[in-house]
Amino acid sequence: MEESSAAAKPKVTLTEATEKDVKKLVAIETAGSTGEMHAPLLREEKWVQYLGTHTVWLIRVARKVVGYLAVQHKSAEHVRVHGVVVLPEQRGVGVESAVLGKFVEEMQAVPRIDLAVHPLHASMQVFKSVGFTEESLHENFYGDGEPRIVMVYE
Repeated sequence: MEESSAAAKPKVTLTEATEKDVKKLVAIETAGSTGEMHAPLLREEKWVQYLGTHTVWLIRVARKVVGYLAVQHKSAEHVRVHGVVVLPEQRGVGVESAVLGKFVEEMQAVPRIDLAVHPLHASMQVFKSVGFTEESLHENFYGDGEPRIVMVYE
């Protein structure tokens, strides 16, 4: 997938991650995740398992890997975004919204695209800016004792 550059959004490219990319994914997760809103995947063997159940794309800006997008195809009619992690030095410049915008455009034939986000997560506004709306609040959504808001793309 490739994003055509909009005025304020950087040009991003997405390449599907494979097992040979797990070192990059661990490095992104180590640098880009605070662990406050989700449990980071910090071990290579965990990423190998994760790649067996999720599709993960490496996010590139000017050929440099700056993050990843992880999704799970729940069914032919339902895709869940599980994470967009961007390196700290690339935050605030539109990478997340460019990636999500391109992703939902590519998935337009899928009737339901959703995600679950902690109510205090900074990316709530990014999700809203690309067309996700709040659908419901779930206590203990992932079994970690924390609430999540399910947002759906409309």
